Amino acid sequence: MIMESYRNASGSIAIDYKKGYVLEENTNKIRCYPCYQFLLIKEGRSTYTDSEGVTKVPERSLILVKAQEVHNPHTDTAHLYERYRISFSPEFAKELLQEGFSLDAALARSYKKPLNDADFAELLVYFEGIFSLLKGQTGSKDQRLACGARLIAALLRGAELTPRRQDVEENYIADVVAYIKGNYATHLTAEQIASRFFVSRGKLIYDFKAWAKMSLLEYLTVTRVEAAKALLARGYAVVAVAEQCGFSTSSYFIKVFSRITGVTPLKYQRQLQRQ
Repeated sequence: MIMESYRNASGSIAIDYKKGYVLEENTNKIRCYPCYQFLLIKEGRSTYTDSEGVTKVPERSLILVKAQEVHNPHTDTAHLYERYRISFSPEFAKELLQEGFSLDAALARSYKKPLNDADFAELLVYFEGIFSLLKGQTGSKDQRLACGARLIAALLRGAELTPRRQDVEENYIADVVAYIKGNYATHLTAEQIASRFFVSRGKLIYDFKAWAKMSLLEYLTVTRVEAAKALLARGYAVVAVAEQCGFSTSSYFIKVFSRITGVTPLKYQRQLQRQ
């Protein structure tokens, strides 16, 4: 595995390059980062599962994962994987705003977009430019702004792109995902969902894992945690959030939320209030 990583002096923006075969133990994990993740995939295949659903990501794709978004990126270990990844903090976005740059439109929502050859070549120039700047960094304000300008250009370009149409594999799991998104606040069980879709519990569990690259319970948890974050941002009390998002008890909600995000629900809420 080839791996290079560089960051600016303050650590507010970083880029890493990876090429090689991904080990099984390093993929298929629920993740939640405090920073934005902006990836350009050159080679390899992945499956991204988040509260929006399950997306098959081919090579030559652009991915934006928002800060604090719960997701599960599963990389196919049988194929060579090569990508650039830019990580930047919400504070860096604010720093750029103070310099007259705005990322609001570009960071409005996460996405996974397959690219045509022309779009891929254009975005590769931006990513390689940031890589070169950070590799030879001076730590100066000019260098930070140069990185920021290239990042903004890439983000805005990515936000305006329409994904290439892909052949959608017919699979009832897509309907299961939609059902979970609409009913996560209720007491859902594998048995109940299986019955609704006229399959056995065992078949549902097997098919879901094969399609989404994560278990049915893990996906239900991801969906509930994302919904909980939205309610916490609106000022709801922890006990009320736990109840409205389908957690059996508030103590269990706190345990799960803390494990996935790295902070307690109350601390997460206070962090938002300080922003």
